[in-house]
Amino acid sequence: MAEYQVAIIYGRLAGVEDFRAIKDYFEKGFSTKFIFFVSREPVGAATEFIKELLYCDVKVVENPRKEAKKLFKKLKASGQKVFIIASDEFGYRGMSGDPV
Repeated sequence: MAEYQVAIIYGRLAGVEDFRAIKDYFEKGFSTKFIFFVSREPVGAATEFIKELLYCDVKVVENPRKEAKKLFKKLKASGQKVFIIASDEFGYRGMSGDPV
């Protein structure tokens, strides 16, 4: 069983490395669903990678942080086990210290 029901990630951009990390975290049982709020639509190889991740929703919004926190509060209030993090701190990008 996964540690969280939903993991929410937010940032300006989402790239292949972000989606690789999501895939790894899903396979390790971190969360059953991932929601990634970004301010720009993913492009290039990232768009192809997203198609494989049926458990990941990408939402393009004007203010990713605000929308992510709003959803976090809503899901938490409904009793779901939810995790939230900025994309700069998540996965491989967080480990490498390479903010995009």
